Amino acid sequence: MGNKIKVHIADDHKILIDGIVALLKTDKTLKIDGYSLTGEALLEWISKNNIEVLILDISMPVLDGIAILEFLNRNEIPHKTIVLSSYNDLHIVTKVLKLGALGYLTKSSASSHIINAIKAVAKGEQYLSSDIQKGLLHLYSEQKSKKTKMSPITIGIP
Repeated sequence: MGNKIKVHIADDHKILIDGIVALLKTDKTLKIDGYSLTGEALLEWISKNNIEVLILDISMPVLDGIAILEFLNRNEIPHKTIVLSSYNDLHIVTKVLKLGALGYLTKSSASSHIINAIKAVAKGEQYLSSDIQKGLLHLYSEQKSKKTKMSPITIGIP
């Protein structure tokens, strides 16, 4: 078997990290590459390590996940990031995707998606949990429907 995918976890809840670690240890292609409990600790880790796959919480003290993504972009630090959050707010989802996150999982659906998400993101593919996919599709359909209703098609007759 080839090289293992190295995963770093950044979340301010150690119990959640422990659960993710236990889950990831069930897959022999994955390797835990440490964890950070704060955004500041994550920046310190980043200064000494390369990010292969980063699992990043949005809500962390001092520096949140969005500030971390902005830092990574501003400093042109390559990253393959999966945001893992309790928020299913589609505005947050679109913001982190625009900031370069390749994946977004809600914590309520993470256990059934996280291993597949890591493998997809490690290959440079996007991965969204099914609840986020459904929400984005619904939002897109609503916006498309509003555009159609607001701009009727007129046909000019010569």
